[in-house]
Amino acid sequence: MKVKSLKELRKAVEKAIDNSLENEVFEVVRDEEIKSIETDVFAVYTPEIYERRAFGGINDEENITHDTVKNGTIKIENITEFNQEYKTANEGPELAVLIEYGHGNKDYYYDYPSSDDFCDPRPFISNTRERLKKSGKHKEALKNGLKRINIKIK
Repeated sequence: MKVKSLKELRKAVEKAIDNSLENEVFEVVRDEEIKSIETDVFAVYTPEIYERRAFGGINDEENITHDTVKNGTIKIENITEFNQEYKTANEGPELAVLIEYGHGNKDYYYDYPSSDDFCDPRPFISNTRERLKKSGKHKEALKNGLKRINIKIK
């Protein structure tokens, strides 16, 4: 690719970064979040009152999404909806918030008979961030995405 000015170069690099964020970085973050859900949510509590959803649940990769990537920024969210089969007053795509912060925080509550075991925060999102900071997998994914687009990275 030939560029004629610094402005063109900057635009090309920003586009490449956004592309890498949308693809390689997103995939790595999503996979790390699913691992965190397994260890920080599922492994610490076995439900006795409800059944975990095989599809459409908190660890369904279809529920981990991102907004439009722009200006080198990606916002990744877990948009799992509350399971309406349980006749909960909670609704919408905020199940992750309830699990992350626990009963009574952020205006969400477990409103069916429960034990304290799953009412406590299970901070899988925070732990995903920490694991990524320690491992640097998201940085490596960004580099891999740029390499895919033929941008040489050291």
